[in-house]
Amino acid sequence: MSQDILARPVGYDSTGKRNNCAIVAFSAFSGVDYLTCENLFWAGVQRKGAYSCRKRWSGMTYPSQPFEVAKELNIELVEVPTRRMALKTFIRKKAEPGVSYLICVTGHMMVLRDGIILDQNGSRYASVTIFHNRMIQRVWIKGDD
Repeated sequence: MSQDILARPVGYDSTGKRNNCAIVAFSAFSGVDYLTCENLFWAGVQRKGAYSCRKRWSGMTYPSQPFEVAKELNIELVEVPTRRMALKTFIRKKAEPGVSYLICVTGHMMVLRDGIILDQNGSRYASVTIFHNRMIQRVWIKGDD
């Protein structure tokens, strides 16, 4: 798919969603349309026993879900080792130019490329967000196809 990874995903709809950072980030990172990702994440929420009404679902997900969705879509996620590092430190010391990263920080998920992040609020420089001081929990890149 030729979609720019730092643009909101194809089919993005934020209606009633406020905690959908993982869905937006995974959709943009993988190149899979937003609705397909949302449906796969919702199915995972249901499997975990959260049977609330979909209309009231805010988009909140579980930490294991990106792996489950990637497996269903045959996308290999390769973890990038980070050890107790803030997002700004990762950008300065480890992030390589032109490489896209799927990053989970405390309470949030985003895509990072060239110092710019994308989440449900759009794309902007990481240094001007509230997330640049947050500790990284996990970082992934796409494996070889």
